[in-house]
Amino acid sequence: MRICFETERLMIRPLAPDDAEMAFRWCGDPKVNTYMIYPLYHRVEDVRAWLEKRDPDDPDNYDEGIVLKSTGELIGSGGMHYHAERDAWEIGYNIRADKWGNGYVVEYLKALIEQVRKVRPVDAIDGIFASENHKSQRVMEKLGMHYFMDTVFSKLDGSETFQAKYYRRDYSPAKESGVLTALAERRSYRGKYLPEPVPREDLRIIMQAGLDAPSGCNKQTTGLIGVDDPEVLGKLKAVIRPPVAETAPAVICVLTQRINAYRDRCFAVQDYSAAIENMLLAAEALGYRSCWYEGHITDTDRIGDQMAEILDVPNGYELVCMLPIGIPAEKPSVPKKKAFSERAWFNSFGCDQEKRHS
Repeated sequence: MRICFETERLMIRPLAPDDAEMAFRWCGDPKVNTYMIYPLYHRVEDVRAWLEKRDPDDPDNYDEGIVLKSTGELIGSGGMHYHAERDAWEIGYNIRADKWGNGYVVEYLKALIEQVRKVRPVDAIDGIFASENHKSQRVMEKLGMHYFMDTVFSKLDGSETFQAKYYRRDYSPAKESGVLTALAERRSYRGKYLPEPVPREDLRIIMQAGLDAPSGCNKQTTGLIGVDDPEVLGKLKAVIRPPVAETAPAVICVLTQRINAYRDRCFAVQDYSAAIENMLLAAEALGYRSCWYEGHITDTDRIGDQMAEILDVPNGYELVCMLPIGIPAEKPSVPKKKAFSERAWFNSFGCDQEKRHS
C-alpha cells in the first residue's frame, strides 16, 4: 500500500522503477544479501524488473523506500506484510551496508507501525531471521518483539537453508504496557557483552530517560556522561579494580551534585537512584542489558575520583555510579524473588487484608 511520511531523519515514500540503480546498491551487495530470502541480484535491469512487478496498491503490503533527509539518498526499503494464517504483520527490511549501525531501520519501522495501526487492525507483528543474524535480532528486540520459537527458512531459489528464529509481539491489551514488561523482565547483567557498538541515538534515549526521572524539589542534581569511545572506555576500565564490565561497548557514568533543597535537606541520592532505575528500564526496553555498579565506584579506594579525572569532571560533581550498556553474550540469570506476601502488605505491617477482615 502506498504511504508517505517523515521521521526525524528519514523520508518514506513508495519505490518506483526509476529507483533501480540506487536499489541495486543493496540488492546487489553480497554482504547485505547474506541472510536474505531473495537471491543476489547481478544486474540493475533485474532490480528494475522486480520494481516493475511490484503491486504498490496491495492493501496487505506496505513496502516503502527509505530516504535519508540530509542527503536525499535512497538507502533501503522495507515494511510490513499481513499473514492471515498467523494473524500478524511480518516485518522485513533491507538497507545499504554503509548505513548499518545508525538506527535508521528501527526509526522507520517504529513510525511505520504507528502509521499502519491508525488505519488497520494490527494485533501482532512478527519476523523470522537467521539465528546468526544478530543485527536483525537487535532490530526486532528494539521493536518490542521477543523469541517465540526456532524454525528454518530457505532462499527463494533453494540455494541455502538457514536455522532461524521466529520473533513476535502481540498487541493485546494485557501485553500492551511496555513499561510493565520492562519492569518484569529487567535483570542485573554481569556477564560478557557482544562486540557490537551501541548506536549513539540509543545511548541518548537511555540517558534522556535518566534525566526525565523525578528530582527532589526539582533541583536536578544528577548529571550523566555517556562513554562510547574505545580509547576512553579503555582508560576507565583500566582503573576499575577488581574489573567489571570489561567487554561492555558503552557505559554511562552517573554524576551527582550535593545541593540542599527543602529544609536544607539534600535529595541527591534519591535523585540519582531514580535516574539509574529509569535508565535500567530504558536499556531493557531497547533490548540491552546493564547493571548498577556503585560499590566499586564509591568505596574507600575512590575509584570514582580516578574515573572523574579521566572524564574531566569539574569540582562540585561526584561520580557515583557506572552502568555498562550492551548486548549480552550470555543468557541472564533469573534471581529468586521472595513472594509478594513476604515483602508487601495492606493497611499494616505483615497484614493480609483479606484475612484481617474475614
